[in-house]
Amino acid sequence: IENSMTNFFIWTITQALGSFLLGSASDRYCRKKMLVLTQILGVFILIATYFFEFKSWLIILLFGLTFSPSAIAKAALIDNFPNESKI
Repeated sequence: IENSMTNFFIWTITQALGSFLLGSASDRYCRKKMLVLTQILGVFILIATYFFEFKSWLIILLFGLTFSPSAIAKAALIDNFPNESKI
């Protein structure tokens, strides 16, 4: 149980950090490009974990940083539909 709680904690923290990092990068660069980049990185990380052995916390760290594009997706939706309600 302790290992799963630690993994969940690492996952939550890295998703929060990834949202901030990817959100600021999407402000500088194109949001659609950042969304595509996060998905491509996620697939490459998944393939790398299949072929190479990594520690479980490293996999969770990498997935948490790359698979948190919700901030970018929300900002892209607001950019594409500016006259709609923000609620």
